Amino acid sequence: MSGHNDNGTSSLRVLRVFLASPSDLSEERRAARAAVDEINKTVARPAGFHVDLIGWEDTLSSAGRPQAIINEDLETCQMFIGMLWARWGTPPDTAGPYSSGFEEEFALASSRNTSKGEPHITLFFKDVEQSKLLDAGPELSKVIAFKDKVIADKKILFESFTEPTTFAQKVRLSVSGFIHKLCRLELSKQAEILSGEDSSKISPNISKNAAEATQEGDGNTATSSKKLIETLQRINLNTLSDVDVAWLRNVAAASGKFSNDNMTVGAHDANLLYQKRNQFKFNSMEVSSLADAGVEAFSDENKPLWSWLIDALENFPSWLCYTTALGPVNRRIGAFRILAALRAPLVEDNFFQKPKLGELWFGDSVPVSVKIAALVYLGEVANVELAPLAEGEFNNNNYVTRQAALEAIVRIRGRSDVLDAARFAITASFDELSNAAMDVIFAGMEDVETIILNDALEHRSGQIKGLAIQILAKRGTLSEAQMRRFFADGAIEARRAAVSAFEFSHRLLSDEEAKNALVLKEVKKSFGVPSNYDAAGQEAYDIRKKIMLSNRSLVDLKASAKTDALNFHDYYMAIASVDFKRSGDQLRADVDDRFKAYWTRFVDALRNKFGVGRDSDVFGGAVQ
Repeated sequence: MSGHNDNGTSSLRVLRVFLASPSDLSEERRAARAAVDEINKTVARPAGFHVDLIGWEDTLSSAGRPQAIINEDLETCQMFIGMLWARWGTPPDTAGPYSSGFEEEFALASSRNTSKGEPHITLFFKDVEQSKLLDAGPELSKVIAFKDKVIADKKILFESFTEPTTFAQKVRLSVSGFIHKLCRLELSKQAEILSGEDSSKISPNISKNAAEATQEGDGNTATSSKKLIETLQRINLNTLSDVDVAWLRNVAAASGKFSNDNMTVGAHDANLLYQKRNQFKFNSMEVSSLADAGVEAFSDENKPLWSWLIDALENFPSWLCYTTALGPVNRRIGAFRILAALRAPLVEDNFFQKPKLGELWFGDSVPVSVKIAALVYLGEVANVELAPLAEGEFNNNNYVTRQAALEAIVRIRGRSDVLDAARFAITASFDELSNAAMDVIFAGMEDVETIILNDALEHRSGQIKGLAIQILAKRGTLSEAQMRRFFADGAIEARRAAVSAFEFSHRLLSDEEAKNALVLKEVKKSFGVPSNYDAAGQEAYDIRKKIMLSNRSLVDLKASAKTDALNFHDYYMAIASVDFKRSGDQLRADVDDRFKAYWTRFVDALRNKFGVGRDSDVFGGAVQ
């Protein structure tokens, strides 16, 4: 892999990708080039790579046999992308064995892949109309025959596409995935170097047969792969235990190649290996694979994760930080959650550096769920140095991530200056934030300037608006008219604050006035239908009413209970609260008879109010 190219990217490793196709896919070739340009900006450069896309049009201007010159370029590529539609192409020369240039290029790539493990081969077939398939003709017939052979060989996976834009998306995914695997391999290599281990000298101790097979010889075989093959040849598969199988799966996951499917050992297998961990000597790649399993399943809170994690970080301190930028989505999210739970700062190295985080965590190709996990981590841990990351995502105005970005900014700023965080929150538009973020804002709002608090009176958040009302009322800058204006506000926090401020500054409201101020006649529409029940307002009114009643004398409460029958229950509870010692027996008796006697007293109160029937003590004489 070269370290220099003609585009001024001498500090980047060059990944050469060969694009092979007949001439009938020119639009797709242009789309692929555009996709690679985008990859270089969003994925490759942050990962330390530059992708060069090579094709026949780049080399045909040279002298010599055209296909031979093309083949020389192909020899230098680490990735081969082939695409076919309805044309097979023309023979590269008159005497050669190949019927088209594509066939020769594919044969050369396949041969190199078999002998050297590269290039990584990806094939794409553009969908052909059914009418053409019925009368294929010689060109399309060769394409169909080639596709059938690929299916029969079962060595190379392929995908179909319908148009250039779809092909471009598949190229982006394919090349980006290849880059991520290269980074993962580099991570493993660095871990090996840092740990000082030679994985070829580490023999796992699994079942008896496997152990005997791995212990024979001087333990100095050329590669761990060769030793594994020799071991498997000696193992009786019928004697393998569940732990043996778990180990084999982990080895496969740790040593997967670019052309393999992505695979992570399952949490159950990782638990089995943890239980028998004293029987093994895991190399750093195997430990990394086990840690991957734990991180990816972090939501299940598997205890073994922390054991593997300690080992992985000891070998490679940046391992968890790398995981936030590479690998499957769930694993990246798990890494962020672990870093947040540990309140762990970032560990930087040559690849993982703070200037790259904008693309690694918030680039266009990063899934939204990963961006949100990154923002939560920043909110939990980051200092003002990393605030621009959250601010950049906030300024993107992505409605999915905007809330998380706003919370992160507030919490980051709040760690150094709660007043600054409160000012920022007042200028931002939102309905509600988490309790942690609101605690920061509330801590700073007491010192916010009056002119800014006046702006907060119009904020979308009822909590912000309510606190601004309270503070301005204490400062004496809120007029009676302003307070009354908020009696009809849509936010219960604002109505509650306005009522409290009014009663503190002017006079107590009557029960009816308080109810009209706190309980809206009509609340926001739900599914287009307005509701005439304001649950939040009713709850606020009920709380206020209980507080007001608890401040009245016992005699007054008993007298009101006789005359205000419609509020009989409120007086009943207030009397019990004011004088529980003498009313406790009555309360217990009411519970025991399922409030039958209570109902009788309530009916008596109604009779008294409307002048019907006998006069009766509300509590049947229990409260004197």
